[in-house]
Amino acid sequence: MNRTGKINYIIWFITPLLALMVFGLTRLFIRYPELAENYYSQNIYPLMAAAVSSFSRWIPVSLDDILYLVLILVALIIVVLLIARKISLKFSALLVMNALALVYVLFYFLWGFNYFRVDINTRLEMAEHEANPEEFMEVFHSLTEATNHSYTTYETFDKDEIALLIEESYEKLAPLLRLKYPAGTRRAKPITFSNFFAQAGISGYFGPFFCER
Repeated sequence: MNRTGKINYIIWFITPLLALMVFGLTRLFIRYPELAENYYSQNIYPLMAAAVSSFSRWIPVSLDDILYLVLILVALIIVVLLIARKISLKFSALLVMNALALVYVLFYFLWGFNYFRVDINTRLEMAEHEANPEEFMEVFHSLTEATNHSYTTYETFDKDEIALLIEESYEKLAPLLRLKYPAGTRRAKPITFSNFFAQAGISGYFGPFFCER
């Protein structure tokens, strides 16, 4: 193998090596959640979220959904090319390995390290204790009644007003929950496969790659 071939071969393994480094960071953050809290959640993530959302908020469709569709399409194309023998098994394996490694790295750097931050009980200095079943059911019933009384059809919603109220609630609750605000500018977007998610009982989710909700 000549020098150029060796360089090209090494390039294929840069992203997987980054993925291994990210995996190492997850193991570190599991043992020392204060590192994830102080360095990532409180400092790095707010900057990254602000930068990514400043772009994604202007796109009316979910960029996360588009990313998922592109990944599915790429997987199908690779399968077709393999069957047609247009690419080798080795080349397709390198493609898949790099694609998965890239998604893994981006997920954790753009949001995923928040999984390992200091838990909310420690953050809010709350002592853990077993729940009282009677108190739990009392709160549960009161919330159910309040929810039923406030029911309305979505046709009457003003989306801009709802988005503003949500942002105001984020800003109000952030200090109480020991969170930094703002962590980007979120924009509510429709889910691409809304019928599928509705049948699964999912009414919404947060897109970790482009700071979308």
